[in-house]
Amino acid sequence: MRRPRRGYTLVEVLVTMSVLVVILSAGATTIGLLLRSEGRGAESLAVSNTLARLSDHFRRDVHAAVRAELCGTRRPEEAVRLEGPDGILVEYRASSDGILRQESRSPERLRKNTKAITSKEASRRSRFVLPRSQVRFHLSEDGRWVSLFWRQRPLPPGPRTLHASPSAPGGRVVPITAALALDHRFEELE
Repeated sequence: MRRPRRGYTLVEVLVTMSVLVVILSAGATTIGLLLRSEGRGAESLAVSNTLARLSDHFRRDVHAAVRAELCGTRRPEEAVRLEGPDGILVEYRASSDGILRQESRSPERLRKNTKAITSKEASRRSRFVLPRSQVRFHLSEDGRWVSLFWRQRPLPPGPRTLHASPSAPGGRVVPITAALALDHRFEELE
């Protein structure tokens, strides 16, 4: 008479271990993809919030301005200067990581009429952080409409990107357009 077998054979243990390895590796891959997706979602949300703040500031400044000019140092469309009532100057300048807004309240700044507001002259500075930005400003032919066009460059291909190619378009272009002198808060009441 044979006694009943206690325990497992080596083949059964190896099969169980290989099934567990496959399940654990699939779970680790799924968790990695979910974390990467969550990071992209958080970045997208931050960019959307920053664009909303930028749009609000830009439209408010353009509506309050009485004059606008493109004033980039290398290319004219990389910066715009808005002249408001009482000598207030607001300048929006494109940078590699977003847009810099500088406000100057000095009346002598208008007499100098230099190309850029320096950090000493700026009474307020705001930075709108938009990673991998391409920004272009545009002034309509009649000088009444001021536009800002923002586009995010694609990620370079690498181990963190799944389907990026060098020829892939960089996503949608976000236009922000406003008309000059629509803000009547500074006019005297009759």
